[in-house]
Amino acid sequence: MARRYKAQEVADAIIATRGFITYTARQLGCTRSTVYDYINRYDVCKQAVEDARANMLDTAELRLWEQINDGDTTAIIFTLKTIGKHRGYIGRHDIGLALSPETMAMASKLGISKQDIVREFEALIRAEAERVNS
Repeated sequence: MARRYKAQEVADAIIATRGFITYTARQLGCTRSTVYDYINRYDVCKQAVEDARANMLDTAELRLWEQINDGDTTAIIFTLKTIGKHRGYIGRHDIGLALSPETMAMASKLGISKQDIVREFEALIRAEAERVNS
């Protein structure tokens, strides 16, 4: 007969194992699916996972900050490209280019790939920028 756990008991195990579900299951002596069932069913368990993940993220951000303070170039670049991207520290701009199914079908019949379309679009923008700047 499978053991029944109190939701708080599972939540406490989640917190004790820092949100690692496999370790939580091992500590409780049950399967991972049992732990996931409790997480999906009980808010206290779901909150325990969210809190554990938030703590992990805080720890990672603290370590990143320490590396930045130590002058670690990789950490500095990573931070600028992620947290600093709103200030323009990005390697490239990602845009969404939505093409109608009809256009894609036509392109496919002509042997034109999505990559070809994007390259042509970029070339068009560059040509227009050169024209405007001349």
